[in-house]
Amino acid sequence: KPTLAGLLVSPDGKYFSIIDTTGGVKLFKTLDGSEVRSWKLPSAANAIAFNADSSKIVTANADGTLMVLALPK
Repeated sequence: KPTLAGLLVSPDGKYFSIIDTTGGVKLFKTLDGSEVRSWKLPSAANAIAFNADSSKIVTANADGTLMVLALPK
């Protein structure tokens, strides 16, 4: 069962993202909480960050990899 592992708000405040213990990453609009996009990673994400202009999410994963996820425009 997935468990919440982290939550982060984007620098521009428009989005927030969550990671779970099964490799799930979800992106939501801060304004209304609607889900914008989701990804399934090959392993669990241990940490999450947005880049400075809020156009990408970077995850640090349990298998030692990093993933760069582009956000919708």
